[in-house]
Amino acid sequence: MYTRLISLLIENLEKNIITTKRDLYYQDVSLFQNQANVDAIIEDLCNVLGFTNQELGAVAAQKGLCFGDVTLLNGNPNLDQIFTRQQGSFLIPRLNNKSKIQLSNDVQYILVVEKDAVFNLLCDPTNSNRIIVTGKGFPDHLTKRFLSLLSITYPHLPVLGIADIDPYGLNIMKQFKSGGDKSNCFMVNKDQKFDCPRLKLVDITILDFIKKLDCLDLTIRDFTLSSKMLELDSVSYTHLRAHETRRHL
Repeated sequence: MYTRLISLLIENLEKNIITTKRDLYYQDVSLFQNQANVDAIIEDLCNVLGFTNQELGAVAAQKGLCFGDVTLLNGNPNLDQIFTRQQGSFLIPRLNNKSKIQLSNDVQYILVVEKDAVFNLLCDPTNSNRIIVTGKGFPDHLTKRFLSLLSITYPHLPVLGIADIDPYGLNIMKQFKSGGDKSNCFMVNKDQKFDCPRLKLVDITILDFIKKLDCLDLTIRDFTLSSKMLELDSVSYTHLRAHETRRHL
């Protein structure tokens, strides 16, 4: 498998082609057997050679979405990308070490949304005062890096999050805030940032719902996830305190 995958990578690099890990898997399904084998081999190659997955020419498929007026400068005018509200939402673009983001002066805040269904409802082409980002659930590294670059480039813009007030929604926001586990980023460049420490949930808490809605009981899995998040004590949400959450678990 190693020999076959290396030959595919070399062939692509010689043609200056960057492909997805999924596409590599489909080029020889009978040999690779499953996607996990391809991912493991690519990770091994990155670790041994000291390359990022982009330098190796095998990247993850784009997943996250963004909406708003965004210009992406990639160090080469021929590679620059311009996205507008009128064009609709767009896949989070791949970034290089020279990538820079420009927003219009109308933007007043950055909004991070857990689910793409809510994201789609909020995409209003007549509203120019916000940039909306979603990882469509659990965010991938590309989406986290894009949000991190947005936050660093525009430190004066608030970064707000909307998620389900349950362990899974809060965990997704935690991934955006802390950057998550970078151990499987395939030797990411040390200059690359994946966290967004300024991310805050909108002003809403579990207590706002308890007396208004019929809440489902926590399952064992929910309780375990909640307990781990509290033990890590690495997330700071607006008006959400650890002791308050413990009191209601």
